[in-house]
Amino acid sequence: GGQGGQVTISVARPLPVSVPVMLRWSVAAEALLAAAILVAVGWLVTLEPARQVASRMGLGRANDLNFVDTADTTTVQLIIEPGQVGLNRFQVTLTDPIQRAIPNATVTVRLTYLETEMGGMATEATHQGVGVYETPDTFLSLAGQWQAEVIVRRPDAFDAQTAFRFEVMPGSAAGSAAIAPTAETGKLLWGIELALLGLLFTGVSVPLGSWRTRRGRATAVPGTLALLAGIFVVVSAQLGGRPPERINPIAPTQESILMGQSLYATKCLECHGPTGLGNGPRAMEVNPPPAVLITHVPLHTDGELFDFIYEGRPNTAMRPFRDELAEEEIWHIVNFIKTFVIE
Repeated sequence: GGQGGQVTISVARPLPVSVPVMLRWSVAAEALLAAAILVAVGWLVTLEPARQVASRMGLGRANDLNFVDTADTTTVQLIIEPGQVGLNRFQVTLTDPIQRAIPNATVTVRLTYLETEMGGMATEATHQGVGVYETPDTFLSLAGQWQAEVIVRRPDAFDAQTAFRFEVMPGSAAGSAAIAPTAETGKLLWGIELALLGLLFTGVSVPLGSWRTRRGRATAVPGTLALLAGIFVVVSAQLGGRPPERINPIAPTQESILMGQSLYATKCLECHGPTGLGNGPRAMEVNPPPAVLITHVPLHTDGELFDFIYEGRPNTAMRPFRDELAEEEIWHIVNFIKTFVIE
């Protein structure tokens, strides 16, 4: 239209994008980015650090393991080759205090896997001459921490015993790319992830109207359920998990066994007797009678034996020693009483 011969032209201007719409898109984009980061981080934390992978693969490490210790008057050298999962050669070299070879000993190598209770396996080494004894085809089935006890019996000298701890590497890179967490750890991590996702969805629902609108409820409901489920899983993982088995931190070396023998003589001998037969000076005074250690010790793990000494045994004369002995001293006693049953 026009007025006075003038023509007025109206130009339609684009409407500005509403601020709430921009906020919703921004929050949604941030939520997707956060979810992607959570997934990426969750995957990355399942991978071993490069240094740990290199260690498991044996990179930068010698092709065998070499240990030396002196027990009483016997020097024991143990070589494990190649120190990986599979068949290994265990070579024990014995020398006396003036470095002469010991050719007349009986050598037993007892192997124990330390990361879970599997029992031990003992093998008698064959004399190869010049004080060298070997077990050529010893199979190590699992990667991880192992313990090798070397027991030396000699007809013309005191018996000797020592122990070495070492890490067995996988035979190849297979199985070393990821960490397999325990069931309790996996449950805890899953619960934390659920709770974080729940918080994320709950936050996204706020600019959408939260519980007041249909679109808000569509995001708030699954977010709240995921948050509650995550909290439940975390709490149950923390409260319901079985306490881990105690692992003996002290190898049963000659020094540890002698310390355990001294402590046993002052704390245990009066009931259990000098050789664990339950025939100590006070054995007839207690009811029920003291345990016969040569029978009971093989039936229990090191951790269980520690707990018996630390906590005592209900309804018996076995009192708790947690206030009388340091934990290290109890482990020395455990190492000593296990010598009662060495074959």
